[in-house]
This record gives sequence, structure tokens and C-alpha cells, in this order.
Amino acid sequence: MNVKIVILVLLGLAGLGAYMTIFIVDEREIALKFKFGEVVRVYTQPGLHFMVPVVNNIKKFDKRLLDLDEPAQSFTTGDQKQVSVDYFVKWRINQKDRKGEAQGSNIIRFYRANSGSVYEAKKRLTSVINDALNTEFQSRTVIDVIWKDRIEIMKKLVILANQKVNGDPSKDDEENYGIEVVDVRIKQIEYNKSVEESIYTVMIRERGQRATELRARGNAQAEKIKAIAEKERTIIKAIAKKTALTIKGQGDGQSAKIYADGHGKDKEFYVFYRSLKAYENTWKENDMMVLDPSSEFFKYFDQSKVTAK
Repeated sequence: MNVKIVILVLLGLAGLGAYMTIFIVDEREIALKFKFGEVVRVYTQPGLHFMVPVVNNIKKFDKRLLDLDEPAQSFTTGDQKQVSVDYFVKWRINQKDRKGEAQGSNIIRFYRANSGSVYEAKKRLTSVINDALNTEFQSRTVIDVIWKDRIEIMKKLVILANQKVNGDPSKDDEENYGIEVVDVRIKQIEYNKSVEESIYTVMIRERGQRATELRARGNAQAEKIKAIAEKERTIIKAIAKKTALTIKGQGDGQSAKIYADGHGKDKEFYVFYRSLKAYENTWKENDMMVLDPSSEFFKYFDQSKVTAK
């Protein structure tokens, strides 16, 4: 009985020891190992690791994209209009170490700059984004920030924020927070009702100018297309006319040759055929002509002459 108790106690102590000396880093995490409060190692890859109880302790952070979505803030535009801006930020702990630095240096920098707190990092990032928004809005009118330059502002905010939270790459300054800003999006911009009419007026005017410009460009393009089509039509007609005249000339030549060949084979029949064509072309319905019956024109009407000959 005592032996079983001892074995159970030993197993329990072994399990407790394993629990206190083994820690797991999964694929969503990064971890810092401390020795008496000083960082001695950074873990960025998932796996099973060991530590010495009491001597070492572990601090883990989420390595995935994190959200910053604070309440809307008020800003003043360059034309002294007050607007309320609601935005969100996608960010993460910066794992890209500077050239020549040991692996994990930026993660350690994040821990030290933000006192090991993600909450503190969000506070600092909020301040950075607000300063950048204030800078961008003060250089633009209310129309620009609401409508014209909105996409450009969001792109600029990412650049300005990263410059601020990463500090000067040439020195380990205090403003390097070990943060990487991935994206900044302005969800909504609200403005005072007193400026609503002026905003709509400017938008309508600029849309009208844009429409006029597009119509003018379209008309110019249409005239160009018409001119090209007219030129092509003229060329096609000229080519067709030339081809038709060529074919007609060839046909007339062939016709003349056939007539000439027929005349050479039977001159009397050729004369008779031409006389019939003359009769056909001369008399129409209800026409009346007074001619001498003995004239050459009626040669083939006189059967006695034809027979005699």
C-alpha cells in the first residue's frame, strides 16, 4: 500500500515537473523566454520547448494580424471644417529584423517599447494614426477628405504610420515600437449639416465638369471615327468603280469580238439581226411613223426582195 502511494506521489511530482518545465508555442504565437527578467531567447516557430522553473518564465504574443478599432475622433480640415472620422487599422508585431541584428530583435524591441503589453501598443498606435490623420486633413479641404482624396489618404496613412512606429533604421531610438502597420481604412467621415449643401454643390459641379469633359472626348472620338469611315468608304467606292469599269470594258471587248466573229461567219444573218434590233428599238407601243416602203429600212419586210436575192 505504501509503495503504491509513493509511486503515485512520484508520478504526480514528475507530472508537475514536466508541466513546469515544458511549454508549447503553436503556429499562431511567438514567445519570449526570460531569465531573471532578461530576455534570453525568442521563439517564432511552433514546437515543444523546455525551461527551468523559477529561473525562466515565458511571455507569448499573437503573431497574426491584430485589429485596432477605436471610437471616432474629431479632426479639423484645411478649410476649418470639423469632421468626425471612424477608422480601423490592421497591424502586427514586426518580425522583420534590421540588417545585421540577431533574430527576434524586433520582437524584443516590441516588448520593451510597449512594456510587454498589446494594450499599450494599441494606445501608441492610436496616437500615431491620429497624428497622421491630423497632418493629412489639415492640408486638405473637407471635399478632399470626404470624396476626392480618400483613397490617397488611406495609402499615405500606412506609409506615415510605419515611418513613425519603426523609427530611424540607423539607430535604436525610443520611437521604434516594433509594430508593422499593414492597412488603414477610413470607415466613415461625418460632418456638420451646415457644410452639407456646399459639399453637394461642389460634388455636382465637379461631376458636371467631368461629364462635359467625357462628352467632348466622346464627340471628338466620334468625329475621328466618322472621318476614317468616310475615307474608307470613298476608297472602297473608287476601287469598286475602277473594278466595275474594268469588267465592263472587258465585257464590251468580248461582246465586240463576238459580234465581229458572227459578222465574219454569216454577214447576211448579221445584217438581218441588226435590222431586227433596229425595228425593236424604233417602234414602241402606240407609236406612228411615216416612211417610204421602198426605203432600205424596210428591206426585210419585202419578202420578194429577200427571195430574189
